[in-house]
Amino acid sequence: MIIKVEKTQSRLKNKLEIRVNNELKYLAVTPGFHTKLPLSGGNARRCLITGLDESIYYSTTHSAVENIANAAIPLQWAITEKQKISLYNIVDQENNVCGKFYTLINGYLDVKDIIEYRNETFKGYCANIGAIQYISIYKDDVQIAEIVKPLYVINDLDYYYIYLLDQYSNLEVLFSFFTVLFDFREYNNTGRRRRTAATRYIGNKNNKFYDRNWIANHFNVEDVDSLNNLVDSINNSGRGEEIEQDIIKLFKIILSLIGISFAIGIIITVILLFVLL
Repeated sequence: MIIKVEKTQSRLKNKLEIRVNNELKYLAVTPGFHTKLPLSGGNARRCLITGLDESIYYSTTHSAVENIANAAIPLQWAITEKQKISLYNIVDQENNVCGKFYTLINGYLDVKDIIEYRNETFKGYCANIGAIQYISIYKDDVQIAEIVKPLYVINDLDYYYIYLLDQYSNLEVLFSFFTVLFDFREYNNTGRRRRTAATRYIGNKNNKFYDRNWIANHFNVEDVDSLNNLVDSINNSGRGEEIEQDIIKLFKIILSLIGISFAIGIIITVILLFVLL
């Protein structure tokens, strides 16, 4: 199955729509401020995913005390080889904590996202290739999903595609909610116009978990072609943005050189006038 998570509002608060195989099934809301602000109120950071009738499937609680304790020692992972940050509890419909979302650091460039849900654990490995971010989701040593996130967006309206194996369709809401929280944590720049040019990250240990053929091997040709067309379009847009920025930078450099030359010319002229007089 293919799930699309799309941000439809990024002012005051974030609103997202979730479509499963092109059918609108869920809505999500996240706060309209950056998560790294030192706020203590857990409810102020509450994220939730609902049905179309606004009945809540999952929400989050955020313990400032627990998160501060986990981040209290700088580079704690270098000592303990393990550090949890950005931890959120998953709360179910009965208001019971049924899992956690957090980032686990095991070493330099060894960073992964963890989804704990009841008695299962899933690991997400991010890799950025060109203007696309890929999050490969593993259960044990087997990849069961891949999240594709274009880095090139306008007006902060981010969107994601989740490619989830059909045998794990019972996790569609959980992985959709993880994607919503990932967006809240990483791309919550509400109300600002944003265009992100193409980037490529090299040396990330997560790259080895990214299988460029995984989607092609598990989804039909039409879906793969559609994704490839999207990636090509975004990368071309990103390259266009980079060219535009390079032209602007070059123009600024030329203006600076002209200004410097003009200033030097004035100084030389003044010196010559003093010498001749």
